[in-house]
Amino acid sequence: MPLEYRLIQLREGELEEAVDRWLRSTGELGQYGRTGNFQLLEEGKKVSLVAECWDIQTRHKKNRRTVSIGHEDLRQAIVLYCKDHKIPLAQSGKKVVRMLDGRVAMYYALT
Repeated sequence: MPLEYRLIQLREGELEEAVDRWLRSTGELGQYGRTGNFQLLEEGKKVSLVAECWDIQTRHKKNRRTVSIGHEDLRQAIVLYCKDHKIPLAQSGKKVVRMLDGRVAMYYALT
């Protein structure tokens, strides 16, 4: 039986929304928090990112901090984004985050 692969590639605004939502769900980012200035990191085939966070109510530079989001957390952020936007995902199958044409993408196989 042939194996089918799917690809979900996020644009910059979508990635920012996914990361914001993920950080809020973990309590790392407050209700009025925002992220930006992403730096994508590739270590072998694994992708992670570093982002700057701040509270939009204060906007003071001194309130900005840096957060790191590892490969597994980035994968979970994309899965959560897909659920929020009703993008169908198979529950089974390995989901892998990679860079594709300078953007973050998640691949998975349907088995």
